[in-house]
Amino acid sequence: MRTLFPPPPPLLRRALITLVVAYFVQGLLWRLKQNAIVESLELMPSDVITGQLWRLLSYGLLHGSLWHLVGNLALLYFFGLELERLLGARRLLHMLLWTTAGGGIAATLSPYLLSFMGLSPDQAVIGASGAGLGLLTAWCLYYGNRTISLFGILPLLGRQLLFGVIILEVLASVGMGNSSSAAHFGGMITAWLMVTGNWHPKRWKKAPRRRKPRPNLRVLPGGQDQDPWVH
Repeated sequence: MRTLFPPPPPLLRRALITLVVAYFVQGLLWRLKQNAIVESLELMPSDVITGQLWRLLSYGLLHGSLWHLVGNLALLYFFGLELERLLGARRLLHMLLWTTAGGGIAATLSPYLLSFMGLSPDQAVIGASGAGLGLLTAWCLYYGNRTISLFGILPLLGRQLLFGVIILEVLASVGMGNSSSAAHFGGMITAWLMVTGNWHPKRWKKAPRRRKPRPNLRVLPGGQDQDPWVH
């Protein structure tokens, strides 16, 4: 009998527990007035540029509120369930780490590349949203034709869900004017590169070149086009 919320597989369960424990430790440090420890883990673009590279991962352990944590836990849970069964624990761990780092890199570079939007390199970014949206992206790429019920009401195909999330993120990035949207896009792009394999330079060299059109055209029997490049 299928349950509404099946227990998460081992790696995903450890990731969820880690985030919950980190949130309680973060709150305890705040109450003890040890803000400096928490601030040393935040993603501060100006500090990452000076060499504090651990922030590219540690920021994913911190959250600004309980609802911020719950939202990211939900993303990781619902889209990580099938991904761990499909990819295995090791590959899912790699995806979690790389999407977090990819989001951190994007959030670090965005204030310098998009300063005209009012982004500041001294504005901290926290949260596991980059990894959560990275898993969402990966799930939608693997299961693009599967129907998912959004909020239990609106049925969407996986690819439709992905396009909808991208549109919402674009609108949010224009309205919010901070680096968190850059972290979201960084996680999503990293997941896309990992799923498609386009991150590997050798794939670029092996990419098939578009064939030049043939000078002599002929009608194929039966009226069917047999050229595999035409769809």
